[in-house]
Amino acid sequence: MNALPDSPALSLLEALLRQEWTILDNPLPWDALLAVADEQRVAPLLCHRLRHANQWPRLPRPWAEGLLTRYQESALRNALYLNALEEIVAHLNRAGIEPILLKGAALAYHFYPHPALRPMGDLDLWTPAHDFPAAAHALTQAGWQPTVPDQWPLIQAEISHHLGLINPRGFPRSLELHRRWMTLPSALRRPDAEALVWQHAQPVAIGRAHARILAPLDHFIYLAAHLARHAAHQDRLLWYADLVVLVGHHGSAFEWDGVVERADQLGLTVPLAWVVDALSQRLGLDVPQAIREQLGRVRPDPTSAALFAPPSADWQQVRVERAWRMWWGLTRWVDRLLWARELILPRPSLLARLHPQDGKALRLLRYPQRWIDYGVKLLRLALARLVR
Repeated sequence: MNALPDSPALSLLEALLRQEWTILDNPLPWDALLAVADEQRVAPLLCHRLRHANQWPRLPRPWAEGLLTRYQESALRNALYLNALEEIVAHLNRAGIEPILLKGAALAYHFYPHPALRPMGDLDLWTPAHDFPAAAHALTQAGWQPTVPDQWPLIQAEISHHLGLINPRGFPRSLELHRRWMTLPSALRRPDAEALVWQHAQPVAIGRAHARILAPLDHFIYLAAHLARHAAHQDRLLWYADLVVLVGHHGSAFEWDGVVERADQLGLTVPLAWVVDALSQRLGLDVPQAIREQLGRVRPDPTSAALFAPPSADWQQVRVERAWRMWWGLTRWVDRLLWARELILPRPSLLARLHPQDGKALRLLRYPQRWIDYGVKLLRLALARLVR
């Protein structure tokens, strides 16, 4: 299975991240290699690996300087992120909330050898559902503003597992406050899953503020599920590197048997299976053979196959399939009807935010355009189901 689009520069980049230094003996497409490293957001990590392995003298000087510049820019940017993170977490602490750091916010400062090695585009925090309204209120009181404040409530609660916030004062520009650790259809949700994850979360200090990070097993499963959830339209080598770094950080103490057992408890063996396979193929992660064989026997149910899909040439149709399964997964018909209304009749204020360049008359035409678009996609989905 190819977890990323094939290209010569990408294959070379993966080999360098596997620390196969013999390829440096050959002429390389240096410009293309740097462009792919930027696109996959692993240039700082590549810089570190090359310098740490004493391969730096073998690089063309302009290329090495470009790589070093990216490392330095990431170091500066992430230092600013750390200051902002401490302030944000302190706001939540004052409201009696101790969030879990997710993705880059946890990885950069606690698992990578240096924060510069893990570029970030925003900050992600997760609070328990019962603390979510208070957390959102605390952050809006601190000046953060919702990115899309005009969604209907059911859309916000069921489709989106987080509230997007922007900072009108500048850096950092965006923050995602999670009400759940991931968006799953009801068929895949385990009632006690999030409570189990919270129970094992570990405390960390962010300066004088206090937060938590996921326990090692939960962290690996979360990152694998996040990768599998987004790979169909936004596959990044950085996300694979995150998992390799996480395992490397724990070394021989990493419990592969425990990961498989916990994934089964959380209902997430399907994304774990194909991500572990991709990690072994792409970045050479050393996974015990017994674990690979055990995960190789996992067969996805239709809902998992739609939700955790490899890269797709037709991402829009994948989105429709996922939305259909989320919609059908609602337990009450009244909720299904409300959600359908919210999709086809969004609030005018939301359309104004989505299409700020439109005048009032043109904005009204967005409704029939939306109906036709959804109709075509549903027809394609129905035909695809008939073919299968």
